[in-house]
Amino acid sequence: MEAVVDEQSALGFESVFRCLRDSGIDVPSDLAGAITGVCQQRFMADWKRLNWQYNFSPLLGVLQSLSVQEMAHLAESLLGIESLKERVTSPSESVGGPIDVAAITKDEGLVWIRRKHYFDAAMNMRYVSRLRKSFD
Repeated sequence: MEAVVDEQSALGFESVFRCLRDSGIDVPSDLAGAITGVCQQRFMADWKRLNWQYNFSPLLGVLQSLSVQEMAHLAESLLGIESLKERVTSPSESVGGPIDVAAITKDEGLVWIRRKHYFDAAMNMRYVSRLRKSFD
């Protein structure tokens, strides 16, 4: 997104000098280039600051208040949305298929929230019984 804004802002600043030329005001091209460069740098710095202030900072505040379970659900949801986007747009090598969700905390280490199995548990009763015994 930043690259798009950067490119479009440069075109916008350049169009100002085209309008001036069309109105009969000739600004030397080296001066126009220097002014455009400075103005675009200022614009991009302000855009990044405001983008952080209005978008990222509030989001970080919300994320910091989420529980581990809510964070795991958020991560799974974001991956699901990305997977859907990949299916309906031109595909790239991104995410897809079933999603494993694990949480890593300082106190508990790695904890599986949701984990897929590559087989049908009903057809593998020995595995299920071993799993049950491990929790006893």
